[in-house]
Amino acid sequence: MPRTHRASNSRPKSLPSRKKAEQRARVKEPAVNSAVEYLEELEAGGCKIDYAHAAKKFDAPYDTVRRRFLGQHKAPHDAHEAQKIMTSAQEEVFLEWMVFHAQEGRPWSQSTIQRQAESFTGRKPHINWVKGFRRRHRAQLKFCGTSGLDPKRAACFNPGTVKKHFDELGAAIDERKYKIHNRYNMDEKGCQIGGGRKRTGRKYFFPRSERANYKKRNANLELVTVIECCSADGEMLQPGFIFSGAGYEYEWFQDHPGISVGLTSNGWTDETQCEKWFEESFIPQARERAGDPEERVLLIFDGHGSHVTPKMMELAMANKIDFHLLPPHTTHKTQPLDVAVFGPMQLRWTERMEEIVEETGEGLPRYDFISEYMSLRSSAVTTQIVKAAWRKTGLEPFNPNVFTDADFAPSRMTSTKRSHSSSSSDEADVTVHELGPKVPQFTPTPIDKRSSLQNQISILQRDLQACNELYLAEFARRQKSETNCHLARREIQSLKGRINAKQRQQGRKSNRFQVDSNFLMSDAGLAQFNEANRRKADKERVEQERRDQRYEGGEEGDEEWSREAGDFGFFLMLSGNTSVRFTWSGCKRKADYQDIAYLLGLPVDATIAALKDSILQKVKDSPRFREDPRFSALY
Repeated sequence: MPRTHRASNSRPKSLPSRKKAEQRARVKEPAVNSAVEYLEELEAGGCKIDYAHAAKKFDAPYDTVRRRFLGQHKAPHDAHEAQKIMTSAQEEVFLEWMVFHAQEGRPWSQSTIQRQAESFTGRKPHINWVKGFRRRHRAQLKFCGTSGLDPKRAACFNPGTVKKHFDELGAAIDERKYKIHNRYNMDEKGCQIGGGRKRTGRKYFFPRSERANYKKRNANLELVTVIECCSADGEMLQPGFIFSGAGYEYEWFQDHPGISVGLTSNGWTDETQCEKWFEESFIPQARERAGDPEERVLLIFDGHGSHVTPKMMELAMANKIDFHLLPPHTTHKTQPLDVAVFGPMQLRWTERMEEIVEETGEGLPRYDFISEYMSLRSSAVTTQIVKAAWRKTGLEPFNPNVFTDADFAPSRMTSTKRSHSSSSSDEADVTVHELGPKVPQFTPTPIDKRSSLQNQISILQRDLQACNELYLAEFARRQKSETNCHLARREIQSLKGRINAKQRQQGRKSNRFQVDSNFLMSDAGLAQFNEANRRKADKERVEQERRDQRYEGGEEGDEEWSREAGDFGFFLMLSGNTSVRFTWSGCKRKADYQDIAYLLGLPVDATIAALKDSILQKVKDSPRFREDPRFSALY
């Protein structure tokens, strides 16, 4: 009976995946490169080429090392250069522009990379190409979330502003000799009784069958303002609390002597609350810590309107307390409380509010707010954290050079100084400072005709390889320049768009109108707007008629009227009053110069300086204008 074979239920072994193959290639590629470099050193020293020894020494495949050294094979990233969407040189410049924009607070997303690549190559790459780009440059790039940065903060935190801040503070410290324990930083933070809308970032386990993954949280968004003050020696003063409402709770004062509690309608601080905290909380604590009544105290804070009042300045002078105001919109870098104290405290507060809901099934009662806050504050805000905050801001120890160029990078968008990527900077330096020959220079190796034919062929092959490498290097440099030019062109277009948008916003005529109603449908709103414009036009017409009557009567003040109206061209055509004098100080806008230039028959499409020169030349060349006393001030 013939033997039968049963079909096997076991699946055949699958071929290695592309990802695993790429991973193995990445592992062996450094070894191959090291082996090839070793063989090149042997050849340069006149030693015998031993492929087996080199492959064994660097644990690299023998055939790959031999073929790579002989030029028969290329590295994977070079062998497929023609098949790539971008060459290695282009990707290098692409990467530098990505880093440059990320430092300015304008990072590229995956879709941004696709759009930028499409604008350069003419075809939109697939998302898998973007993922491959990330893998190829994972040593320089990371794909992660972002933190928000207000444009005003980005613009105001610049080298000039920070230098002025440190110069003024350093001069005050040198002059007044403040001791470390007499230097304080004050600021407020808002705490919501429910913990706020932000989550802690913790992850939890849920059954896979459930699609809705909920976690109970307190939704109470009632705001409590906490006034905190820390010293450069790491100590925290007793805080002040500002609640909303009109009634106090007994538990607020029961176990925490030395704190202050205020009430406002919305829980925000105001001038009165800030003055009360300064007079009744800060001054007694600061003077007690100073010991000597003659020692001066320094209080550093931001320039919020409620922080500096006439009463606070009087109290400060009476108690030998000096103020240093931080530059506007820079406290995210220059204020110790914002830099390293409030962050850990807020995170711990949010976590604790979630724990309370888990433990009790309810949110935190209003009367327990201060007790919970003070208990968390003692564990979350330590002396080491406070000292680190002062050190990180450069305030103690005093370090004006604490911030690097990377810290100031977001301000480059609003800087008057040139900024560009590193590759374009290198190319500019080469172009200006290292002007060399127009074509690549190559010197062939001299050949001894008495040497063997094989030796001569080897020398020619090496020269050919060197010439090819020189050509490829110049070609890569050209590709880098083209990529830089393309990305710089898009950057300039983006900047022009920003400038135009800002000009449109500044030159926009206000369309705001006021009516008695607090609710309008679209038709009624348009009707009210048109009515408001009609009243405004009637008012302007009456004003114009009044000015015309004053002009026709030749009353005094014609010169002032002409300057207020700003219409020098109209006055130049109609004025017959020889008492009027045209002066350069009367021209406040470019339109004023253009009016005069137009009436004199001059081109109006020019800069203010060019318009002024052409008007002056026209007046000087015309005898009629030279003899007219109205234009004498223009000479």
